Amino acid sequence: MSDVVKAGYKRTEVGVIAEDWEVKRLGEVCEIGMGRTPPRLNQALWGRGHVWHRVLTESTQRSDSAVFIEFMLERLLEAIAQHTATGTDSSLTDPVTDPVTDPFTDPFTDPFTDQVDQVLRELASGPLAPSMILSRLGLRHRPTFRSNYLRPALEGKWIEMPLPNKPNSRLQKYRLTAAGQVRLKAIARPGNPT
Repeated sequence: MSDVVKAGYKRTEVGVIAEDWEVKRLGEVCEIGMGRTPPRLNQALWGRGHVWHRVLTESTQRSDSAVFIEFMLERLLEAIAQHTATGTDSSLTDPVTDPVTDPFTDPFTDPFTDQVDQVLRELASGPLAPSMILSRLGLRHRPTFRSNYLRPALEGKWIEMPLPNKPNSRLQKYRLTAAGQVRLKAIARPGNPT
C-alpha cells in the first residue's frame, strides 16, 4: 500500500478523506437515541401504501434488517444533502420544540406498539404457544420475536404466561390479560388504524 496521499486529501484514523473534511464521532454532531414506532393516529405515516410501513413490514417478514437499514440510510443522506444545501440548521426542525412536524411527540407512544398489537390480535381467539404466534405472524427469527413482540407485550401487562415460573416449558402458552382485552377492543374500533 502506498503512503502517498493525493493533493487535496489527508490520511486520518478512518482512512483518506478530503482535506477540508473533519473526522468526528456521530455523537459529537447529533444526539443519538432509540427510535420509536410513530403513533398510529398519525395517518401520514401509516397505511399499506406508505413507504415507511411497507419497508418495515418487508424487513420483518424476511427477518432481515438490511432493507430497513438501507431505507434509513437513504433518509439520512437526504437529510444531510438538505442540510448541506442550505448551509444552516434553520432548515431542520427541532422535535422537542416543533411538535407539529415531529411524528414522535405523542407521550403515550410505545416503541413496539405495532408488534404488541399484532400479538394481541393473534391471541384474540385464545391462548397460544410462542411457536404458534411466531408462525402466524410469519416470523422466523426467535430472538427478534422475543425481544420485539413478546417482551414488550409482557412488560406492558397486555399478555401473561399461565406458567410464570416455567417460561421455557413446552406447555407454556400466552394469553391476553384484562388490560390486553381492553387494548384489543380499542384497536379494533372503527376509525382506528389497523
